[in-house]
Amino acid sequence: MAEARPEDPKGKCTLCQSFNMKGTWNCECGAVNISREAKCWRCGRPRFMGAD
Repeated sequence: MAEARPEDPKGKCTLCQSFNMKGTWNCECGAVNISREAKCWRCGRPRFMGAD
C-alpha cells in the first residue's frame, strides 16, 4: 500500500517540480509567461507582434 512520505512537505505538484524557467518569455509589462501561452496572463498582450 502506498503511503504519504512526511519528508516531502511540498507535495507532488508536477508543474512546480519540473518548472526551471526554461521555455518562458517576458512580456513588456514585466510578467513571466510559460511558452505555450500565446498571450500574456497579466495584460493580454500577444507573445509575438503581428500574431492574431
